[in-house]
Formats: sequence, C-alpha cells, structure tokens
Amino acid sequence: MMNNPSRQEGKNPMKKSSVTLLLIVVSLLVTASALVGWLGIPGTGGAASVAARDGKLSIPIADLNDGKAHFYSYKGQTGKITFFVIKGTDGTLRAAFDACDVCYQEKKGYEQKGEQMICKNCNQSFPVAKIGTVSGGCNPSPLKTTLVGTSLEITVADLESGSHYFR
Repeated sequence: MMNNPSRQEGKNPMKKSSVTLLLIVVSLLVTASALVGWLGIPGTGGAASVAARDGKLSIPIADLNDGKAHFYSYKGQTGKITFFVIKGTDGTLRAAFDACDVCYQEKKGYEQKGEQMICKNCNQSFPVAKIGTVSGGCNPSPLKTTLVGTSLEITVADLESGSHYFR
C-alpha cells in the first residue's frame, strides 16, 4: 500500500491558506471600521463631540475650508443633538441639524455626495447651496450661526431648539 502525500494528516495547505485569508480580511474590515469611527469622517455618522463655553459653541472656520460636511455632536439637556456645518462653493458657511421635519424619527440623518446632502432615510438630495435657506419637508433643518472673528458660533439655545429631532 502506497502513501498518498496529499492525504497526509494535518497537511491540507488549501484549508490553511483559506483560514489565513479569512483572518486577514476580517482584520482589515475591523481596522477600517474602527478608523472610520475614530476619525469622525464626514458622512459616516462619526460626529465630533463639542462642548459649550459661556452658552456658545465655537468652531474654527479654518476647520471648515475643505468643502466637506463636518458633523458634530452636542450633549443637550435631553440627550445628544447632532448637526453639520459645510462651506459651499460660494464660500458661505451653512449649518443644519442632522435631521429634518419628515424623517427625524428614523434617526438616520444626512450624508454628503459632492455638492448634495442626501437624506439617509428617504434618499432625497438637497443642494449644499440651499442648506440653511430652505426649511420644511425633508430639507435639513436650518441651524442659526454667527461669524465671530475666526470662528463660527452657535448658541446653546439655538441647539436646544432642535432637540425634539433627537429624542
């Protein structure tokens, strides 16, 4: 009787390479997911936590010059309030709650695709140039801001006025 080398016990190279490949793929997926959450990449649901000082939030304008939606989270009286700020191609800084009058109960918010903000619940798109100027329906609910020196300021009172979207 001859020994079959491919049937030697514990020596299945195909099985070993499949397991190794699977472990590599899983490791890469876990690492990528952790990085997305940790970096707070806009449009991924990772919102940077911000705190108020003297009744106001202050966001450096220099952080907003890339044309991307920057998502923030504030710990309000009744829970987390999320919003985004984006600088349009016209140079205007625009802010809105990460919610709308129609879909807010789903708690999905928006994501950016080019010059559009997309509702992650109903998939409607809204031009960045209209953020903060149009309200109602599924438009991102406007958030009042004030330019003060090199910062964009938002009052706690204005943030709290939108807390009902996040309860």
